[in-house]
Amino acid sequence: MIKASTLRRMIAAAEEDRKDLAERIALKAESLAAAHKELSDMDDGIAEARRQLAELINEEGR
Repeated sequence: MIKASTLRRMIAAAEEDRKDLAERIALKAESLAAAHKELSDMDDGIAEARRQLAELINEEGR
């Protein structure tokens, strides 16, 4: 039979592992959010460049 002290140690170790995993997930979520913002900024830049290109093409066509 497992002693109560052994179970307490096992639970404490599992809780610590869970805490570590939660922290790693949070860091990855932050990293993913930063990458998503960078992607969004790039999309905005591309859209602006396309808008400017369309303006230039329209001006040249006049």
